[in-house]
Amino acid sequence: MTEPRGPRVRLVLVHGTLVSAAQWVNYPRLLGEPSIQVVAPDLPGHGSLASTRFTFDGALAAIESAVGTDPDLPVVLAGHSLGGYLSLAWASTNSDRLAGLALLGAAGDPSAPLARVYSGATGLFQRIGIERLDRMVNRNLGRIVPPDAIDAVRAAGVSYASVPDSWPAVINNIRPDLLDPVSCPVLFVGGQFDQLRMHTRRFLEHTRDGQVVVIPRATHMFPMTHQAATAKVLRDFIDRVVPA
Repeated sequence: MTEPRGPRVRLVLVHGTLVSAAQWVNYPRLLGEPSIQVVAPDLPGHGSLASTRFTFDGALAAIESAVGTDPDLPVVLAGHSLGGYLSLAWASTNSDRLAGLALLGAAGDPSAPLARVYSGATGLFQRIGIERLDRMVNRNLGRIVPPDAIDAVRAAGVSYASVPDSWPAVINNIRPDLLDPVSCPVLFVGGQFDQLRMHTRRFLEHTRDGQVVVIPRATHMFPMTHQAATAKVLRDFIDRVVPA
């Protein structure tokens, strides 16, 4: 009798701002391969760690724990938005432990004027009010995100309290040249109408093996609104860097 094989690759999926690991609830099924082990950590200040204050070092520690230390299991690290920038920061000193790095909606240079939009988010939240903002966000997400995914995200909670710490951490610590020491292949994925893919070329110039994929008719929220297309892009990338 043949013994069942273990996973051929670990895919670590790091969620974006406000949401949690619940963002990836459908991805194990959509990836369609039991040989892909999906690990989706919560960042500090989000989901199961909502009561833990977000810090840059704490976020990197969460990624470190999710990547693990199994030398025989290749790892592909993928992050969306906030999770993408944090994955880049972690990979800048640990790329020798990765088979590949995928940055989803995380190719807008935080040092550019765009960063002012996010640095002003705290004041916006205070003016609008958390309860009103929560209703607005849930209503808007409910219009574009599949019901099972939005239900999972709502159940895990939306984390406004983390924003005053998380986005300044990105603005102060993330630069395209963090990719200079990254030795593994890097995949940049963005929605066609994604504001955080505007500096993709700037990031790409710092990679040794870079690839760009654009999801048609998608916004920055493409990992939630275009789940099947995003999962296929990730599966194709895995097949390239970790052949079956």
